[in-house]
Amino acid sequence: MASRFCIRSIITVLFTSCAGFVFSEDHTKDAIIGAAGDNPPGHQAVVAARGGNTLTLWAGGGSVEYEESAMIDSVNSDWDGSYGEIGGRWRHDFRKGSIGVLDLAFWSSTKKTETWRYGSEVVQRNDLEVNGFQMEGYIGKGWAKPDHYQGSGLVGLGFWSQDFVRTNFSGPIADRPGSSANVGEQYTVVSFLLAGHGSMPISDAWDFVARGKSGFVFFNEADNDLLGFIEGSGGITLKGSAGVNWEFRESQNLGVLLTYELQDLDGDMEQRTFITEEGPVAGVVEWPDNELTRFGVEVIWAAEF
Repeated sequence: MASRFCIRSIITVLFTSCAGFVFSEDHTKDAIIGAAGDNPPGHQAVVAARGGNTLTLWAGGGSVEYEESAMIDSVNSDWDGSYGEIGGRWRHDFRKGSIGVLDLAFWSSTKKTETWRYGSEVVQRNDLEVNGFQMEGYIGKGWAKPDHYQGSGLVGLGFWSQDFVRTNFSGPIADRPGSSANVGEQYTVVSFLLAGHGSMPISDAWDFVARGKSGFVFFNEADNDLLGFIEGSGGITLKGSAGVNWEFRESQNLGVLLTYELQDLDGDMEQRTFITEEGPVAGVVEWPDNELTRFGVEVIWAAEF
């Protein structure tokens, strides 16, 4: 999602270039989790019994959309572009089916035009690009019936940090006091995560896989270059993935997944006093509610050790 700070003072409205923010992603990357991850079901009982490690690498991309809605001045924004992503996972299988997982992911969007509207009137346009980092840790339990199905359930914590950068402002808002030629904003989001994974064999070497993740945000904060910090009031993330997995050689797998992700964050408002040329001015800073969606494809490679 993005974040945009809007100030409405008692005397006048000070618009600054605002920044939308993502998420994040929430990139749970529920690939290769469970007693045997994305390995064919026949391998699961063996991995769970002996313990072991799985390294997973992935790359992907697709389309991304973002919008936000400010309550103070009823200004809405929309933006869409494309993104690329790389990531890695280290999973350790303990004995008796318990597992631990650490995920790291990086993603970056293209620079595209964001449009701000007051009702149907366009009041600002600017370029926007987003760069993000995510780290998530899980513990959980896997189960399997060899040659029939496999599954796992995980709980964890997620930390996301993203940077939104807006440039090339134009329109009525951009000409008002407080606007800037380049405004950045950093997002910090911490959430409690629940994840699940299941797969069924299609043939000796191929599996069908499906995954889901829910994130419950208990801390979110944005740091705007011009207006400083403001905390949000929570939110949720959802992700669903489905695709196929191929064991192309012993203990190594390739997979392709279609993914859909939603991040819905709640902003908040704060009373502030601003120092202007005319003196102190009381006003309100708003971080609007915002929503980010992504639809893409991921290619995954995994190997057991």
